[in-house]
Amino acid sequence: MCDLKHVNPPDNAFPTGSSIDAKCEVRISDDDIKVGSGHVTDYTSDHFAGSGSYDYHAGSGDWTVTLDKASDDWSVDVKVTGSQASHNTFEASCSGAGSTITFKKKGDASTTIEVEQESDSIRLKPSWTAISFYLRQGS
Repeated sequence: MCDLKHVNPPDNAFPTGSSIDAKCEVRISDDDIKVGSGHVTDYTSDHFAGSGSYDYHAGSGDWTVTLDKASDDWSVDVKVTGSQASHNTFEASCSGAGSTITFKKKGDASTTIEVEQESDSIRLKPSWTAISFYLRQGS
């Protein structure tokens, strides 16, 4: 199931819709160190857009994430500037298992972004960068 709202936790659910301007956090993968923040501007079943900044290990920069459904495929665009710089834009297939959906780059299944439900948040985890994006209400 590739409905972005599917991963929203039942408790402390993240607000969804267009033009929501809701706060979110940036953390390092598999760690609980908050390194940045931002705003999600759109979060619907088939579109996500957010941006913000981070500050980590004497480095800082900005980030943007856009996930957009295009027919049966998805368009993924994740950009991080500064010390953790990376930019990946690709067309992806999408599959779901439990409370996780995975976008896999067409022609390169090792390049992925997972969107998964955690106890109090939604985590967007790109495979190519150490930064994960956490959606938490009231952060």
